[in-house]
Formats: sequence, structure tokens, C-alpha cells
Amino acid sequence: MSATEEQLAIIAEVQKESCDFLKVSACSGSGKTWTLVEIVKAIAPKQGLYMAYNKAIATEAASKFPEEVECLTTHKLAYRHTVIPCGLKVGSFGYRDIKVKLPYDYKLDVVNYIKMFCLSDHTEFAVYAKPLDVPKPIVTVCEDILADMAAGDMACTHEFYMKLFHMLLINGTVVLDLMDIMLLDEAGDLNPVTLAIFKALPAKKKVMVGDPNQNIYSFNHTINGFEVMKDVGVQMYLSKSFRVSTYIARLVEDFSKDTFDPDMKFKGTAHGDTTITTKAYITRTNGQMIERMMELNRTATPYSLVRNVKSIFALPLALISLKRGVFIKDPSLKFLQHDTEDYYKSARLQKEFATPLKYIMHAHRDNPTVKTAVSMLMKHGPRELLETQARAIAHEHSKAGRNLVLCTSHSSKG
Repeated sequence: MSATEEQLAIIAEVQKESCDFLKVSACSGSGKTWTLVEIVKAIAPKQGLYMAYNKAIATEAASKFPEEVECLTTHKLAYRHTVIPCGLKVGSFGYRDIKVKLPYDYKLDVVNYIKMFCLSDHTEFAVYAKPLDVPKPIVTVCEDILADMAAGDMACTHEFYMKLFHMLLINGTVVLDLMDIMLLDEAGDLNPVTLAIFKALPAKKKVMVGDPNQNIYSFNHTINGFEVMKDVGVQMYLSKSFRVSTYIARLVEDFSKDTFDPDMKFKGTAHGDTTITTKAYITRTNGQMIERMMELNRTATPYSLVRNVKSIFALPLALISLKRGVFIKDPSLKFLQHDTEDYYKSARLQKEFATPLKYIMHAHRDNPTVKTAVSMLMKHGPRELLETQARAIAHEHSKAGRNLVLCTSHSSKG
């Protein structure tokens, strides 16, 4: 691969002694990983760190960077310095884990406040809670729970040990060696705590890369790091995508300019054959993708999938099997089992909600994945869902539908 003028300019900028903080706004397919590897080669660090939110991205990067640069997810870095050294117990945290007597809605608030605090850039819960006008009794309950998690007396969440790592960095309890360079990927789609950790870690040079226009994890309360850090360091651009032809790139650029960013730059590369023979249908959730499968089945249109059928249908199939005493093996779906038991134990819930599904939809009304899956099941019923799964398995092992790919935005990104 030959370097573009933009890539050469970025590599030259990092080599300057005066460059200590560089932001690279990189469009999709612009060779940002290649650029980062070339940056590392140019400055030849003795010690460096590459951080990414996504495990798959960090693993892939590890095969490309020299051994002097360690490639980790932010969670793995935080885990290393908190869970074992501090004696933490990692698990889940939901409203059922709150032992203090509180109304159900208050318990949901406690769970949400704790999660949002852990994802924030604050280091004190009371300071975080003040502008939100959180009632003092709720603040006390949240602080007590956070203290129990820190002491290892209560299972903590992945968000919690990230926050704890942030706090230990800020107060000087955890001190890391000064690195020659630190690289942060997906900087346009960060939790505030991740950006705070990046800022707190010691490094002679820091480089953050990403696409300010790709914020697909917003449901997990992410922020655009470029906007937050707009007054810090130097910003440069990678606007040429190697993934698409100049024709498609022009369509993308025009759409983006008209829709959300009038200054959007997205240039393609020359491709010998620009005939479009394959298409992708991208959804936000698995539930929406399953509904698309139903539509394609009605017209006998073949398709292929990016992920395996079992993972795509895991949530709706669990919803179908819900009843008293049911055992759900998947740890990530255990909450459905608990919700169902709570529903049948409570006369109030049964009076307020006609079915367990309606109660689950209410309890998880802010979760688009659960909400979509429940709506789909209530609309189409178990029989059509099971038939769709059976046909999806057939499509999974067939080569007939390779010209149409179904995927979610998260499984297709990158």
C-alpha cells in the first residue's frame, strides 16, 4: 500500500518534538490502523500502548503492531489494575441486588445512576448527582453500594472496575511508567470514563483516531471524543477510503453533507469493476433483522448472515420459553428468568401487566434490543419466529444468498 499525502503528513507531524497530542479524524476504510503502525515505526518507541473498546479490534491490532506496543481493550487494562489487586468480585448488578427497602422504580433509578456514574468522567458520586437533583436518600444508597463493590463485599460490574481504575489513576494510587506513545482507537465513540483514562495515563505522545460521524454505541451513552477535545492538540484528517469506488464515495459524501455534516470529506479510490452485485441490509438490533428475514421468506429471497443463527435468535427464543421455574443457561439472559419469577410472585405486577412479556417490555423500556425482540414476538407469535429460525439455519449453510447480506450495525462495523 502506498501512503497518501494525508498519511504522510500525519506521520511527519507525530515525529515533531512539539507534537504531544494528535487527533486523527479518519473516515471508514481510510487505513487508520496502517497509519498508526507507520507512526509507531517512525518514532520507534521503547514502550507504547494501543487501546480500543472492542476486543476484536484490539486482537487484530496486536498482530500488526511491533511487540513494544501492547494492544488492549480499556476494560482489560482496567481489570489488570483493579480486580485482582483490589480483591473485587465481578458479576452483574440489578435492582434485585439492592437489599434496602425501596419502591421498584427507585431501585431502577439506583441501578441507572450507578451505571451512568461509572461511565462518566466524575470521581465522586455526590458531585455527579448534584446537578441531577438526585434525592439524598438515593445518593446514600448509591454510595453504600459503590463502597461495597470496592470492598469486594458485593459483585461489581465491568463499568465499576473501569471507574475504579480511573479514580485510582487520578488519586495516584495506581502509577504507570511513562510511555513513549499511547494510541486510542474509536475516539468518536467513547464512554466519558474511557476518555478520562486516556487523558490520565502518562505518555510523551498521545494519538486518538476514529470517525466523529460514527457513534453507533450511543445506546451505551458514548460521546464524540473529537468534540470534547476540540481545543486540545492538533487535528488532522484521513478522508480517502480504500474500501469504495470514487462513485460510491461521492454518494456517501453528498448524503452525509446533506444529512449531518456539511464539512464531511469522503473520497474513494479507483476500482476496475464498479458493477454492484452484492448488497447489505443493516439493522440496529437482531429483532429488526429477524423481521427482515420474515419479509424475505415471503418472497423466497435467499440471503446470508454475518453472525451465526444461534446468537441472532438467542433473545427471542428465550422470551418464547418464559414460564415459572424455567432455567435459562445464558448468563446474559438470566434477567429474563428473574423478571418472570418476580412477575408471578407479585399480584400487583400481574394486575398492572396482562402478561410477563408486557412487564418485561416495561421493565426494560430503555433497552432497544429487548424492546424490539418483545414487540416482534408479540406481533408475529412463536410459530412464525421458530419457522424463521429454521429457514435461517438453512440459509446459513447455503451459498445461494451470497449477494444479499443481513447484519446489524455492530456486527458489520469495520
